[in-house]
Amino acid sequence: MKTLQFVEAWQRFLVKTMSLSCHDLHPVSTECNFLALFPVLRNKANNYIKAMCGRWRVMSDKALIDACLAGRSEVYEVLIRRHQQKVFNVLYRFLGNYEASQDLSQEAFLAAYQKLDTFGGKSAFSTWLCQIALNKARDLLRSNGADSLCEDVADYGDTLAAADATRPDRRAERGQALERIQGILNRMPAHYREVLILKHLEEHSNEEIAAMLDETVENVKVRTFRARQMFKQLFGELS
Repeated sequence: MKTLQFVEAWQRFLVKTMSLSCHDLHPVSTECNFLALFPVLRNKANNYIKAMCGRWRVMSDKALIDACLAGRSEVYEVLIRRHQQKVFNVLYRFLGNYEASQDLSQEAFLAAYQKLDTFGGKSAFSTWLCQIALNKARDLLRSNGADSLCEDVADYGDTLAAADATRPDRRAERGQALERIQGILNRMPAHYREVLILKHLEEHSNEEIAAMLDETVENVKVRTFRARQMFKQLFGELS
């Protein structure tokens, strides 16, 4: 699917479901301004999505994808909401940069939508999304000639902790632990960092990681072992 077609589909959806005039929507003439426009369209659709989410929320990823491919492009919002925290966490832990991770997360969901018809269902949709996101992250690192884009992680410990720790005291403890882990990950080479993130923080199987990284399962096991050894060494240096 082309980006412009996606935007136009959103425009038609908004006009039809919320009685919006076409003049209420920003004109779109090129694909390059899509990322700037996307939040606007999402905000306009937010109330409608909330009303419909109760029904869509119980649908499987496959059912939602089938609905998107059948022309219900607005249903993609449910997939975004369902997986955006996971994709952001993987990117932030890999890149060590909050703003870049937010930007690439948006780009990954857009790229996934554009080639949604190529998703074969051989892996979980979240696994496929993370593969797209990591490919974009590697491209960004290569373009910057860097192995990470690390920054001061102290400001963002709560962001990473928020997804699965609701009590304030536990959230604070988890935030501090994740800051320390992120500090160590930022010092590791990218090819070791990514396997540790996927294996131990995101809890993917070796088979899933192999699919995401386009590696054999044996290579994933070897790289994970070496990454653990490096992590232990770096952890010991900080203790």
